[in-house]
Amino acid sequence: MRKASKRERKAAEQEAQLLSMMKHPNIVAYKESFEAVDGFLYIVMGFCEGGDLYSKLKEQKGVLLEERQVVEWFVQIAMALQVCLHVVWILLHFRLCTTDVNKTF
Repeated sequence: MRKASKRERKAAEQEAQLLSMMKHPNIVAYKESFEAVDGFLYIVMGFCEGGDLYSKLKEQKGVLLEERQVVEWFVQIAMALQVCLHVVWILLHFRLCTTDVNKTF
C-alpha cells in the first residue's frame, strides 16, 4: 500500500471494513486485516473446507448436477447476496445521512 494513492488506500481499507461486517454462514468469515512491513494490506479470511464453487463445477467434467443441488446452492448464494446488499445499503445510508447532517451545520 506504500505506492497506493490515498484513494486506493481508502478503498482497500473500506473493503476490509465491509468484509468485517458480513456475518453469515454462506459468506467466508473475515478474521482480520493488517498492513505488513512489506507495505501490503493482508485480509485474513476463514478456510472453506468444502472448496469453492468453481472447483466443484469443474469436478463434474460436463456431467449435469442434480436439480436439488443446484437449488440448494442457489438459495445459499441468494441469502449471502442479501446480506452483502444489506450491509452496503446500511453503509450508503449512513454516509448519506452524515453528509446531510454535515451540510446543515
